[in-house]
Amino acid sequence: MELSKYHYFKRKSMKAKKILKVIENLERMLPYAQNNGSLDMSCGTVSTEKGKNLCGTTQCHGGWYAIAALSYKKRKEGVEYDDGANKMAKHLGFKESVSKRQTDVYEKGQMIEASDKLCSWANKNPEIWGNTDGNIMFSCYGRMAFYHETKRPDGALTLQHIVDHWKEVYERLWKMENPNKEFNPEVEQEESRKDITAKLAILPVDETLDTVKVEKQVLVYE
Repeated sequence: MELSKYHYFKRKSMKAKKILKVIENLERMLPYAQNNGSLDMSCGTVSTEKGKNLCGTTQCHGGWYAIAALSYKKRKEGVEYDDGANKMAKHLGFKESVSKRQTDVYEKGQMIEASDKLCSWANKNPEIWGNTDGNIMFSCYGRMAFYHETKRPDGALTLQHIVDHWKEVYERLWKMENPNKEFNPEVEQEESRKDITAKLAILPVDETLDTVKVEKQVLVYE
C-alpha cells in the first residue's frame, strides 16, 4: 500500500527531523537495556540510578526516555514515566494546552498534556506510525503500539524494538515531506546526525504497511 497524500500544516504537524533527537536519546539508553525484562510497559516509576548502575534497570517507553532526557538531579527529586513521555512529546514539537471546548475526552478548561497530543497524532496517522495502536504507546499495554506484522509480531519486547519503530516512523514521514526525493540519509541529513541516519534505511521499497487504508492524512492535532 502506498503512503497516501495528506495535508501538511507546518505549524501543527510533527517534522521528521525532530524524530532524530528522540532516536538519539533512546539509542543512548541501549547499553543499559540489554537484559531480559529491561523493557516493561507496566513500570511507571523511573530509576534514580546513573551510569553503570542503570544496567539491569527495568523501565517503560516513557521511563527510558526520562532517564535519557531529564537531569540526574531532577530524577533524584522524583519523576514518573509520564514526565519522560511529555519530554519526548515536547522534543517532537507538541505543547501542552488548555481544552477550549467540551469533548468526549476533555472537559472545557482541562489541561491537555503534550504526550496526549503525540498519542493522538499517532492514532490519526496510522500510515506514518505504522499501525493503528499508536495512541497506547505510553500505556501499560503499550508494547503493541510498536507492532509490525513481520518485524515485531508481539510488539516491543526490548528497547531496541522501540528504537527500530521510531526509525521507521522517521523514514515514512521523511518520504512524505520529500515526495520527489530518494531517501538517502547520508546525503540529506545534518552532519551531526549522520551517525544515526546512516542506519535508518531499513524499510523495503515495496513494503506493505500493516495498517488500514486511510483516504486522507491530516497531520494536525486538536
